[in-house]
Amino acid sequence: MLVCDSSDSSDVNPQDIYQSYQYEYNVQTNKTKVRVAFQIGSSTGDYLELSEPASIKVNGVDFVNYVNIGLCHYHFRFDGQQEVAIEFKDNDGSVYVNNIHKEVIDPIELAPDIKYDEGTDWIINFLGDPLKKDENMHVVLYNDFGVSSSHYQYNEGASNVTVQSGYLNDFKGSEVSLYVVREKSEEIKTASSAGGRISALYRSKEIKVRM
Repeated sequence: MLVCDSSDSSDVNPQDIYQSYQYEYNVQTNKTKVRVAFQIGSSTGDYLELSEPASIKVNGVDFVNYVNIGLCHYHFRFDGQQEVAIEFKDNDGSVYVNNIHKEVIDPIELAPDIKYDEGTDWIINFLGDPLKKDENMHVVLYNDFGVSSSHYQYNEGASNVTVQSGYLNDFKGSEVSLYVVREKSEEIKTASSAGGRISALYRSKEIKVRM
């Protein structure tokens, strides 16, 4: 496990704290997951762990867990598809509230009768509105033998993603699980001078296909 390098927020000018929020609704589990991260200056800056009097709340709930592995972040989880209010108070007492509504990201699903023709590129169509501006989608494939891959689509107006046949060789002869994720990213509405971004994700149900 990689332990991330993080600094104490008390050592940083509050106006230099960059806010990064990720909202994900998972249809398969019917859970909403929220990840909150703070960095110095920008999205490439060192990560921060909040120290009193700074605080973070989501829907009035104090942080559940500070994850100090890989990308340092605060982690929240709620039942169902929730609208969330993220409240960040910095060390100077300034309060920044950002709301994420369910409608911010459109649903996306895979057709339950999807099939693969061996030896060809796999064009995977998704159900739902085509991609809009500032959106992308990706499909994830995995099997019980530890093989997995992700394939992305960034073109506005697209309604499918193509997986080239060469990426499918390791899946031959196995049952493959797959799901699709739609993501929208936009600038944060209420932030310090450093700004921030919100990413909203909608993760579909999983289906299985015999390769």
